[in-house]
Amino acid sequence: PPALADYMQAITDTLRQEAERLDIEVDADLVKQYIQNEQTAGDFAIYYELYKKYKSDYKVGDILSGNAGENIIKRAENARFDERYTLLGLLLEAVDREAAQVLADDEDLTVIKHTLEELRDRSGEGEQAEDILAEKLEDIANERERLTASNSLSQYKDNSLVHRRAMLEKFLPAAKLGGFGAVREEYLKEVAEFKSSLSETGRHFDNLFIFCEKAFGSGQELLILVTELAADPTTARYISSYGCEEYYKHDKSLMFYERRLEIINELDKLSEQEDNQ
Repeated sequence: PPALADYMQAITDTLRQEAERLDIEVDADLVKQYIQNEQTAGDFAIYYELYKKYKSDYKVGDILSGNAGENIIKRAENARFDERYTLLGLLLEAVDREAAQVLADDEDLTVIKHTLEELRDRSGEGEQAEDILAEKLEDIANERERLTASNSLSQYKDNSLVHRRAMLEKFLPAAKLGGFGAVREEYLKEVAEFKSSLSETGRHFDNLFIFCEKAFGSGQELLILVTELAADPTTARYISSYGCEEYYKHDKSLMFYERRLEIINELDKLSEQEDNQ
């Protein structure tokens, strides 16, 4: 049921992800360590088994790539609502993860762009490009050490620092051979790779809606999809930053639907008032 899906997504995402990463079986005994209510822990363990089954049965990657087979579409179309809801959760989880990666990469590239602007200015004044990059790498190492010592290094920040360090390390050979110009060429390759990833993520968002249209028509699943994308900070920020035509199209439909309900409610109230006169 939807309430159990909420347990999965809102309460125990970290537990599930860490258990999968460490290859630990998720059962009632494990869940009880985090959820004290035995009934809830048992429900979650049962739901998790269904979650794994649906994740295996429905090829999420194929759906988002636009290659969902007719058998998958038909299964979703004929599924009960709890199965449909779980499938939506799997799809939303996948695009949320991709959106988060795109946003993080964009932020890192922006930081590196500012570093390259400084590299351009300082190398123009006679400093060696490789020395400047080595200094920036040391800054990253010091920041990571400082945050670790203060117990304030989040996973997100750590990933960002590691990613930025990897890019600068990749630029070092170019800096030694060709200075700023060569580094700039390497940076533009990173930008091109990011744009390719951004385009792929955009297609996945569009294919998510296309699949749901084929499987569910104009049913409540599309309303849930639009609402969840708007409510989630990551996907909402992604759509605001890069756009999504399929989302905008269905968001308008949702607004029209809600306005229609408002009009119907207003008419019902007027009818009740007339009946009471």
